[in-house]
Amino acid sequence: MIDSEFIRRSLERLRTHDPECSLFGAVRHEYQLNPPLAESSVVAIERQYGMHLPDDYRAFLTTVGNGGAGPYYGVFRLGEHDHLRDYCSWNEGELVGTLSEPFPHVDA
Repeated sequence: MIDSEFIRRSLERLRTHDPECSLFGAVRHEYQLNPPLAESSVVAIERQYGMHLPDDYRAFLTTVGNGGAGPYYGVFRLGEHDHLRDYCSWNEGELVGTLSEPFPHVDA
């Protein structure tokens, strides 16, 4: 179960203790989350890539935020990755692989 209020309170405490956003990566996300996604947007991405997101991640996306504040430079929005010094969309089979297929790296 996602405790969205706990997450928001924690981010507010971090902002209070680091108002200059001097901790590594904070200058990028400023302890802010992106707005949550509508359930229909999550369903559309799942259909596009032929996969189902874990329930906890889905709850995070739809109740807390679609990326933003997080470790280092923050959490990517669903369907994005970093490219040089900016973000870009996933390209099927290029960066993230084919999400409808089982994860291929299961051995140590």
